[in-house]
Amino acid sequence: MIPSLHILTKAPCMADFPPDPSELQDSFQPSWTNYSAFVVFGDSYSDNGHPRAPEDQPSLAPLPAVGGRFCDGPRKKSRLRTRILTFLNYAYNGAHISNKLSNPSPTAVPDTEDQIQTYLTDLEKYAQHPISGKVDAFSKQLAQLLHNSSLSKFHSDYMVMTIPPLTNTVLAVSQSTEAAKGDISVAQQYIELLSQLTDHFNKKLVQAVQEMNRQFAIHNSRITVFDTVDFWNDVRAAPQKFGVQSLGACYTDPNKPPCKQPDLYMYWDILHPSSILHDDLSTSIMQFLDELDQ
Repeated sequence: MIPSLHILTKAPCMADFPPDPSELQDSFQPSWTNYSAFVVFGDSYSDNGHPRAPEDQPSLAPLPAVGGRFCDGPRKKSRLRTRILTFLNYAYNGAHISNKLSNPSPTAVPDTEDQIQTYLTDLEKYAQHPISGKVDAFSKQLAQLLHNSSLSKFHSDYMVMTIPPLTNTVLAVSQSTEAAKGDISVAQQYIELLSQLTDHFNKKLVQAVQEMNRQFAIHNSRITVFDTVDFWNDVRAAPQKFGVQSLGACYTDPNKPPCKQPDLYMYWDILHPSSILHDDLSTSIMQFLDELDQ
C-alpha cells in the first residue's frame, strides 16, 4: 500500500504520541520520501493560489503578491509538491475552522470542515490517490478523515501544524497600538493577550491529538504535531542561519512598492511569511518526518 500524508494547518510542541512504541517497530516508517500524496487544508499560510470557484476568487492575494498567494514566491507546500507524486491543496486565505462558530459572513470562503468534505468527495469521485500503490470542531473534522472508508483502504498519516506566533507581525503590533490609542503599556497587554490565546489554542490542539491517538490506536494511521512555534522561535533566535537578514516585513504599505529583496525578510507583508521562510519551513517539515522513527 502506498501511503498519503495529510497536512492540517489551522493551526510547536513538536510531539508524537504513539499508542505503544513497541507496536510501531514493524509499522510503516513515515519518512516524507515514502508518501505518494500530499493533501493540505488550512488558511492563507497554506493557500497556494489553487483554482477556485468564482465566488471565492476574492480570496486570492492581489498584486504585488505572486500567483494569488500571500507571498513573494513559492511556499512550502509548493516546494514539497515536487518531491511527491500527488499534490492536493484545499486551503483558502481567510478560512476558519468553522464558519458556523466564528465567521457567519455569507461570502465566507470554505472553512476546514468544508475543505475536508470537498476532499473526501473528490476522493470518492476521482480516486485521487493511487490506492494500489475551534479545537473540538477541528478534532471532529480529523475524525471524519480517520473514519472515511475510502481512506481506510490505504495507509494515511496526519500531521497537524500548530498556530505560529503572531505577536511580532506588523499587523499585530499596529492593531494593538491602534486599539490602545497610543498607550504603549496597554498595547503590550493586547500583544500578551494574543500570545496567551495562541498558547492556549496550541495546548488544546496538542491535547486533542493525544486523545485522538488513544482513541484511534487500533488504526494504522498516525497523527503527529509539528511545532510551528518552536520553528518560528528558532528563526528569530538565529535568523542568519535560515538565510534571513531582517525579522521585519518587505511589503507594509499598499501605496508603496514592495522591497527589492523580499528573500532577505522574515515576512512578505504585515502578516504572511516570505518565500525563504516557507522554504525553511519546508526543510524543517521534511526533517521532522524523517526523524519520527529514528
